[in-house]
Amino acid sequence: MTQASAPRILVDECLPVKMVEWLRGAGFEACSVSHMGWSGRKDADILTLAEREGFNVLLTADANMKDQHKFAHRPLAVLALPVNRLQTVEGILPQVFDTLKNLAAGTFNVMDFSSAADWPRATPAGETRSAGVTYLKFK
Repeated sequence: MTQASAPRILVDECLPVKMVEWLRGAGFEACSVSHMGWSGRKDADILTLAEREGFNVLLTADANMKDQHKFAHRPLAVLALPVNRLQTVEGILPQVFDTLKNLAAGTFNVMDFSSAADWPRATPAGETRSAGVTYLKFK
């Protein structure tokens, strides 16, 4: 987040629960949807509950969420990872951690590794915006 303190992150149930442990180990405040007792809820409910509980970021692997909700006036940011497989997510943690520090409220962001031959070694390569979505490119 573009704020002084580290963002408070809600990890969606489509990501490995271990993500919470990794985030906490990197100094983030994190909790999972399941730990909050919200498993099985619809995305709209999760977004509303997350905002009510003061989360700044929803971390998900559901990039389709961008087509189902409006984010411009929400008090949180959404970051969609390109995968939810444990080993692959673990390999891109440094990029995820860096990205989480620079998100703005009211944005939907998709991490795009389509141009990266080696995801764990990928570096930021700019961003593009389309229809209210920011695509964070890595090469």
